[in-house]
Amino acid sequence: MSSFHINPGAWWVNPEDKNPSPYYRMRGSYNPYFARSNTGWVAAPMALYWMIQDDMNLREAEFIPFWRVGEWMTLEPKSARCSFHLRKGHSALLIVANTTGQPAEATIKLDLEKMGLSGLKLVAYDALTDDPYELEGGTLKLKVPKTIYRLVRLEPK
Repeated sequence: MSSFHINPGAWWVNPEDKNPSPYYRMRGSYNPYFARSNTGWVAAPMALYWMIQDDMNLREAEFIPFWRVGEWMTLEPKSARCSFHLRKGHSALLIVANTTGQPAEATIKLDLEKMGLSGLKLVAYDALTDDPYELEGGTLKLKVPKTIYRLVRLEPK
């Protein structure tokens, strides 16, 4: 597992500040899955995503869009979508989206052999919050709120 961790409590600027500055000390309870107005630039979800890309060395990864994942995995419910970055034999970053207006529990059956990840002791956890996800025998389970996504790191322990 990476030594890179994002502390969600360190990314939010108080929205009552009349002139927020990116140089203010971050405080509060920022949820990186939701951008707020008057939030410092460092708290922007895209900036956090870039940090994750650098940490996982995704420049060397292959990107698989959601319309091609059928050869790599199966998803339930059918309304779930998943694109991912794959560093074959090393790690993956999954972008799991719930396209419905209701919360969903996604079950993703991964073809670890095709991904070059079979035989590794893998962990799955949220790339932004470090929350662990259930991963057993190549099957990943996670809850995804309505009309939102989750970034899931899949890498060796």
